[in-house]
Formats: sequence, C-alpha cells, structure tokens
Amino acid sequence: MNYPPQFISNGLKGHAVSSYEEVKASTIDFDGTTFYFPDLGNKKIYTKAIGNDGLPILNMYELKPLPTEPTEGDYITRTEFD
Repeated sequence: MNYPPQFISNGLKGHAVSSYEEVKASTIDFDGTTFYFPDLGNKKIYTKAIGNDGLPILNMYELKPLPTEPTEGDYITRTEFD
C-alpha cells in the first residue's frame, strides 16, 4: 500500500524586525525555506528565501486595514447617482 508523503512543519521561521536593512542582514537556511520577518512598527511583513541560483529572494507586503462593509446610509442608489 502506498502512502502519500507527509510533511512536518515546525511553524514559521523568522523573527520580528524594525527595518528592511535588518532583514537584508539576517542569515537564513540555504534549503529554500521561506523566513518571515514582521515589521509591525512600519506595518510591513518581509519574506526572505534562497532561490535555485543561490541568490536571496526578498519580498515585502504592506499591512492595510480591511475595507469595512457598507452600512445603512453609506451608499447611494443607482437612481440617486444618475
């Protein structure tokens, strides 16, 4: 009987930072694992991994508030718009 491979996750790798420069200077594993670096003071999350070519891959995500659902009176009808 063939069983599918199992992947064991030990959680996210990384740590809190206070700037992009701190992420660039951080050392990470060379196995391609993505490391996560939250920078909550600047409302950003950085990721860092090593690509197949051996060069670091860095990405930045900006944290923005979720849009709120419209409530009574926050919208107009098509007739009012026209």
